[in-house]
Order: sequence, then structure tokens, then C-alpha cells
Amino acid sequence: MGRFVCGICGWTYSEESGCPEMGIAPGTPWDSVPGDFECPDCSAPRSEFVLPRSRVVVCTMCGFRLDESKGSEKAGLPAGFVWEDVDPEFRCPVCGCAKNIFKVLREAHF
Repeated sequence: MGRFVCGICGWTYSEESGCPEMGIAPGTPWDSVPGDFECPDCSAPRSEFVLPRSRVVVCTMCGFRLDESKGSEKAGLPAGFVWEDVDPEFRCPVCGCAKNIFKVLREAHF
């Protein structure tokens, strides 16, 4: 499933997660999101959303990096995974830190 990034603030719409707080069920493809959809963080219109190229997330404790476009056999994540859809119980395969310790290092979507 894909994801689309707000070109104004960087908020990410994941097709797998949907946007339940705005009435869009998990599994809703971007093409089925209503035309009047607005970013829940900055109110940018749907037309401002773009496909991201690649994001890298990093464990802030040990520096382990995950590139969404490449995945990681060590972390058990396939190429094309979406960080927001990774299990909340995910642990860093190097130091064992929780998912909430990871931060987006780079997001190139322009």
C-alpha cells in the first residue's frame, strides 16, 4: 500500500492506516480519498499531497538506519515498508530500543 505526503507540512497519509479521525477507513486507496480532503495538521488541500521518494528513519540511541525503499532483512522489514505501519511493538535489531525512539532522518519528497 502506498503513502502520500503533504507538501506543506510533511504529514503522511498511509493507505494501509487511512485517516479514521477524518472518516477515512484503513485500506482506503488514495484515489478513493474525497477531493475535499484536507491535511489534518495544516489544512492543506488534497492537491498539495505528493508521492515521497524515500525516507530514512534512525534509532536515536545507536544510529541504526532503515531506508523505507530498501527495507532491512536484519529488522524484518521488506523494501517499500511504511514506517507508520510498522508494528508499535517493533524493537531496534541492534540495541533493542522501542519504535518511538526512532526519528525520521531524511524525507525527500520534492
